Amino acid sequence: MFKKIGLLLIIVQFLWTPLSGQTIISAPREANFVNYTTEHGLDYVNGFRVFEDKKGYLWFCTKEGLSRFDGITFRNFTVADGLPSPIVTGACQDNNGNVWISTVKGLAIFKNNRFDTVPNLKRIQCINLIKANDGTIWAAGGDGLTHIDPLNKEKPLMKNYILGEKVANKAFRNLWQNKKGEIMGGGESGCFIIKNDSLVRYNDLPGPVYTMLEFEDGTEWFTGWDRPLSIYKNGKLEKEIKLGSFALDMLRDAKGNIWLATWDKGIFKYNGTDFINYSAKEGLAFNSFWGIDEDSGGNLWLSSWGRGLFKYSGESFTRLSDKSGLPSNNITGVVEGEQNKIWISSEQSVSSYNTVTGEINNITKCDGKDLSLVISLYADKPKEIWALGYIGQGYKIIEDKIIADKNMIGFSANKDSQGNIWIGTDKNGALKITGNDSRFINVSGVQPTNRVISVTEDTKHNYWLINEHKGILFYKNDVVKSFNRSNGFLNEPATAIAEDSFGFYWIAVPTKGVYKCALDKSDNIRIVDSLVASCGLISNNVRSVAAVNNKLYMGTKFGLCIMDLNLYEKGTKKLSYYNKEDGLLNPDCNLATFDSKGNLWLATSGGIYAFNAAQTNANTKETKTYITQMYLFFKEVDWLQYSKEYDDNGLPKNLSLNYQQNHLTFKFIGINLSAPTKVFYQYKLEGLDKDWSPEINKREADYSSIPPGTYTFMVKSCNNDGLWNKEPQTFVFTITPPFWKTGWFYAICTFVLLLGFYLFVKSRERKLQRQKVVLEQKVDQRTHQLKLAFEQIGVKNKEITDSINYASKIQAALLPSQEDIKLLAKDFFILFKPKDIVSGDFYWAEQKENKFYLAICDSTGHGVPGAFMSLLNLNFINEAVNEKNISKPNEIFNYVRNELISGISKEGQNDGFDGTLVCFDKANNTFTYTAANTKPILISNHTIKILPADKMPVGKGEKDESFTLHEVDYKAGDTLYLFTDGYADQFGGSNGKKMKFKKLEEIVSSIYYLTMEEQSKILNQKFNEWKGSLEQVDDVCLIGIRL
Repeated sequence: MFKKIGLLLIIVQFLWTPLSGQTIISAPREANFVNYTTEHGLDYVNGFRVFEDKKGYLWFCTKEGLSRFDGITFRNFTVADGLPSPIVTGACQDNNGNVWISTVKGLAIFKNNRFDTVPNLKRIQCINLIKANDGTIWAAGGDGLTHIDPLNKEKPLMKNYILGEKVANKAFRNLWQNKKGEIMGGGESGCFIIKNDSLVRYNDLPGPVYTMLEFEDGTEWFTGWDRPLSIYKNGKLEKEIKLGSFALDMLRDAKGNIWLATWDKGIFKYNGTDFINYSAKEGLAFNSFWGIDEDSGGNLWLSSWGRGLFKYSGESFTRLSDKSGLPSNNITGVVEGEQNKIWISSEQSVSSYNTVTGEINNITKCDGKDLSLVISLYADKPKEIWALGYIGQGYKIIEDKIIADKNMIGFSANKDSQGNIWIGTDKNGALKITGNDSRFINVSGVQPTNRVISVTEDTKHNYWLINEHKGILFYKNDVVKSFNRSNGFLNEPATAIAEDSFGFYWIAVPTKGVYKCALDKSDNIRIVDSLVASCGLISNNVRSVAAVNNKLYMGTKFGLCIMDLNLYEKGTKKLSYYNKEDGLLNPDCNLATFDSKGNLWLATSGGIYAFNAAQTNANTKETKTYITQMYLFFKEVDWLQYSKEYDDNGLPKNLSLNYQQNHLTFKFIGINLSAPTKVFYQYKLEGLDKDWSPEINKREADYSSIPPGTYTFMVKSCNNDGLWNKEPQTFVFTITPPFWKTGWFYAICTFVLLLGFYLFVKSRERKLQRQKVVLEQKVDQRTHQLKLAFEQIGVKNKEITDSINYASKIQAALLPSQEDIKLLAKDFFILFKPKDIVSGDFYWAEQKENKFYLAICDSTGHGVPGAFMSLLNLNFINEAVNEKNISKPNEIFNYVRNELISGISKEGQNDGFDGTLVCFDKANNTFTYTAANTKPILISNHTIKILPADKMPVGKGEKDESFTLHEVDYKAGDTLYLFTDGYADQFGGSNGKKMKFKKLEEIVSSIYYLTMEEQSKILNQKFNEWKGSLEQVDDVCLIGIRL
C-alpha cells in the first residue's frame, strides 16, 4: 500500500503578462535555519530590521529595544541605556565607525560603547536610515526624508524633504540609494526620488512601497504592505507576482539569489527560474518576517515578528523528516535507486524520495499487513530494491511494488567486484550469493557467535567482516582469520572499515576512534596511526567510515568529521567537523550512502540528512577579535575612576592602576557569525608571559598578583577553518609600584645607607688599628699550629683515599666487565656513573646453562656504605644462582631478601636494594623478570611499554610478599632498558628540579632506534646537560640491550 505525498507546484498567476516558465515551489528538503530567541539571551522577539556593522556585530532592531549580537552573546539595550525610545526601527554606520540608531522618538549614536542622543534630531519620527555614498546620513519617517551631516555635532540637520499637500499620507517607511547615487524613498503613498533638491514621484506605482531592487537590465522590483511583487522596466509596470503574502523586505545576496521576507508565508528565494518558498515545513520554524540582511560571511539574517532572529547559512545540510512526509524519523537504511530516487527505510516502512520533484512515496504495508522491521536497503537489479529484515522476513520492491521474501533477512548487503552479493546475517555468518547459487561463510570458528554485520571487499579482493566481537574478521581463499590484540589489532570490536586510495585501511572502533592499518604481504595487520579526540576528532565513538575522493568521512556520536587524505599524506592531519551549528541537528549519525550527484546521505534518529560538500567552502574570512570587558578582582568597575576616557571598544585609555589593584580579568570575542562556537583563542600578557597560551575555546583570561610594570594584553582568534588573525588585539596598561619600590625612594635609601656605611667604616678603622698589633701576634701563633694540624690531616686523608681507591678496584673487579657481557649479549650499553669513588649501584650478569641473567641494583646508601652493601648483595645473588641453583628471578630475590633480613636487618634496619633481575631465554624469544621498585622499559614495534614492578625493596620493608615473576615475549629488534633511580632523581634543568621518570621515558623513546653506543653517549650528554653545575645527587646506572 502506497501513501503518496507530493510537493505542490503552484503556477504563478499574474495580473498582466504571465511570467513564462517561472513557478513558486516549496524547498525540496528542510534547510538549516537557526533561531535565536529569549532562550539564547535575546530580550525582544518582535523585530523590524537587522544590520551588520564594520566590526562584525549584528544589530537587531525591535519593538521593545535594541540587541547587539557577537555570535555567542546578545547585549540588550533599552531606554535606560540611552535610547530615545524602546521602538527601534533601523541602524546604519557612519564613516567614523559610529552606529546610528533610529527610533520613533529620534536618533541615537552608539560610540565608545555608549549611546549619545542627537539633541537637534529628537523630534524626528524615524522608521529607517542609511549612509549615503558621500558619508552623510539619510533618515525616513513620518516627517519625510531627512538629510544629516554626521560630522556636524552642533547642527547635524542639513535639510528635511516633505511631500506636497496633494499627497495625503506623507509618511515614509524606507529609503535607499539607487545605482546612480540618487536618494529614493518608499512609503504609504508610493515611491519617490529626490530630483533637483525636491521630492518627486518616481513612477505610477501606488502605495504602499517598502523596498526596491535594481537589476543590470533596468528592471526594478518593488514590494510593499498588502501588495504583490511589482516588476517595472523603463518606468512601466510589466508584471505582478502574487506570492501568497506581501513582502516587506528584499535582498540580492552575494551569489545573485533574490530573497524576499514576507509577512505570513516565510521567505522566498528566486534563483533566476523559480521562487522557492521556505516556511515551517521546510525547516523555517516561523512564517512572519519584517527584514532580511546578509552579513560579510554570506549568512542571511531574518528579523521575525514574534520569534526573534533567524540565521540561514546555506544548504550544506538538508533534511527529510516526518515534517517532509516520512512515516518515521528513525532512519535505518538509505540507498540510491534509479529514476532520481533515494530509498529510505525507517523502522516498519520503506519510502522513495524523488530528488527532482521532491515527491515522497511511503510503503507501510505488504499484502495488507504492517511491514516487519526493516534495518537495511540494497539496490540490486534495475528498479529492484531489497529491504532486509531482522526478524521474520524481508521484502523486495520491484518497480515500486513490494513483495514479501523470507530470504531477505540480514543486517546489510553489498555487491563485490565479481558480481557476488554478500549479506551479513545474525546466526549464519556471511551469505554469499552467486547467481542462483548461495552458500554461508561460517565464522563461529574464530569468534563466539556466527553473527556478521557487514562484508566489505577491498581492492585486493580480500573481504573484511564486521562482527561486533573482538577485533575484525578477514576472509581470503575460503579461510576466515581474526585480527585482535594477539596479532596486531585491538580487542575492541570494529564498527566499520574503509580502504583509501593509498592502500591503507581505516577501521572504526567504538570509544577508541579510527585506526589506520596496513596489511603486509603475509596478510598480517599493523596499526600505523590513529584518529582520536585529542587530535581533532569530534568524538571517539565512531559509527561509520568511508573513503571517497581522497577524503575520509566519519559518522560519529557528535557529528560528521572529514579529513583530507591528500593533506594527511603530506603530513597535515586536519579534521573538519559538522554538528548542530552547521545544520546537522541530530549529530549522532551514520554514513548511509553517496549518491550519483555527490551528496552524502546520513541516517539519524531525527530523519535523513543530505550533505552537499559543494556548499561548504573554506572560510577565508578572519574572525574580528575584540577585548570586550575588563574586571577588577572579578567585579565590573567604572574605569573612568582610573582613566579619562574610553576607546572605541569601551575600554579605558592609558589605564594606570596602583600595586594593590593587580587582579584583572579580560573578556574577549572573536566574531565569526558562520560558526561562532568553533572559534579558538590564544592570548598572552606581554611583560609577564613568555609564550602564547594553548588554543582554548574559553573567552576570558584571568591574571592575579600582577607585579608592577607596563603590560600589553594580546589576544588573537581563529575561525572554524583554522585561519588565525594576522595581528592580535592589544590593550596596554600599567601597574604602578608602591612608594618603597620607586626610584626616588631607592635614591634616598641608598644615600642614607652609604652615609651610615661611611661613618661605620671610619669608626671601625680606629678600632681595627688598635687590634691590629694583637691580632698579628695571634695570627702568627695560630698559623704555626694550623700548619702542623694540616700536615697531619693530609697524611690521614691520603691513607683514607688510598683505601677507598683500592676498594673501588675491588668493586670493579667484582662487577662483570663489558667484554664479559659481550660474550652473552651482542648489542648493549652500560652507563655507570658513581657519585663518589665507590658506588652503591651495581650490575651483575651470569650465563647459566642456556639462559642469560642480567641484574641492575641500587643498594641502600652510596659511597663507602653503599659499596659495602653492594658487595654483600652481589654475594647473596651469586650464592642464590651458583650455589643454591635457584633459576627464577623472583625466587632469587626472595632468597636474597631472607638472607638480608636474617643477617643484617634484625635490629629494624631497612638495608637492602631496589632493582631488576632479568632471565633471557633466547631460544624462545622470551624473558622473565622480577622488579623491586624499578619499572623496566621495553620498546617493541615503535611502542613504548612500561613494565610493572613490585612496590617493595629486596630487604626489610612494609610488605613481606613473594616477588612477582613476569614473563614477556619479545621480537628481534626490541630494546629493553634497566636502570636505578639515580638518573631520574638528578636535580637540574632551568628550575633546578628533579628530572623524574617521565623525562627519562621521553629521552629513551626519542633515541631507541639509534645504535647502543649512540644511545649511551646521548643519555650521558642529556644527564650532564640537565645536571649542569649542580652536584650529582646519587649513583647512576642504566643498561640498554637490544634483543
